[in-house]
Amino acid sequence: MSKQNTYQIESPESFEIWSILYNRQSWTYQEIFIMSKLFYVYPFEIAAKVIKRIEKEMEKYLDFLREVNFDCTFYLNVGKYLIHNKQLNSAYNYLNKALPLCKKYDKVILEIDTTAHLAIISYLSGDETAEKIIYEKIDLFKRIDRSVLADDLKNDWELFFKNKKGWEI
Repeated sequence: MSKQNTYQIESPESFEIWSILYNRQSWTYQEIFIMSKLFYVYPFEIAAKVIKRIEKEMEKYLDFLREVNFDCTFYLNVGKYLIHNKQLNSAYNYLNKALPLCKKYDKVILEIDTTAHLAIISYLSGDETAEKIIYEKIDLFKRIDRSVLADDLKNDWELFFKNKKGWEI
């Protein structure tokens, strides 16, 4: 996805995995983890079902490996995915689930990214001042020597969002 700058990836293997897991009564931790990395490649209607199923299934595993902080990263990734799919209200809700978890787990990098994406939503909703926050977060990533993350956020911002202010959602 990063190489092609799109979520529209041809992946017959991913559809095969979904067809196997769809009707299973419950999923293992590994299956939940795998699906949390695959939901991006499905058409939005299927991805929404996968996201809901992951939320349901992950509850029993949240304390399974505390250092993984699965819920925090999952909510952040869902929020980002939903922004790209112009579902700003839903994205906002997921990012607001992620933000307190970032603080709880002391995941500063994820907190910066979550805050930047909340600012992207604000900007896309018409708040021009939010652009300053986005560039501050890009700069913050640079200052803490996370240039790859800075470049990724900057690329995402400039390629997908900067010129799409006032999206009709």
